[in-house]
Amino acid sequence: MPSIFIIPTSNGWNLIRSAAPASPPDRKGSHNNGGEGEAPAAKTEDNGSWTVRKLQTLEEAVPLLSANDEFVLGLPVSAVLAQRFRLPSIDPAEFPEMIRLQIEKLLPFPADEVTSDFELIEQNETESVVSAIAIRNEQLAEMASPLLDRGFTFRGRSLCMPPSAPAHTRPRAMLF
Repeated sequence: MPSIFIIPTSNGWNLIRSAAPASPPDRKGSHNNGGEGEAPAAKTEDNGSWTVRKLQTLEEAVPLLSANDEFVLGLPVSAVLAQRFRLPSIDPAEFPEMIRLQIEKLLPFPADEVTSDFELIEQNETESVVSAIAIRNEQLAEMASPLLDRGFTFRGRSLCMPPSAPAHTRPRAMLF
């Protein structure tokens, strides 16, 4: 399970990292008062379990990630098509295809132009409730370009990688 989450906020992004249990607490609410010509440092808070760093842009997250980090990139609600589906209870291996068909019905553009993923919310003997999201590949590439340019790739449980993605690519990030 990734221990880093990059989440959009109304004023930028939050980089949330699981605090190492053996390490001393980070700078609590630290601010760089800065000298002349110095940019203020991002605010970092530590609640004992998670360290939250407020960022103005996604570009600021790049130097804070290492090549081996696994992380989750949250997407702004305004950028995704989100839908909850009620489907007949079936073998979970059939969900990706069923959800792909449901998403295709909602899209105002070709399905091969989107990246999508889903999460099983609830399942009983008669039905399954699934939450799905889709985002245009072009919009995702533009938004995530600072991470993609650094060589990070994204994966999901179902359709998260565009069909054109190289098979040898080892994803280290997830979308939600």
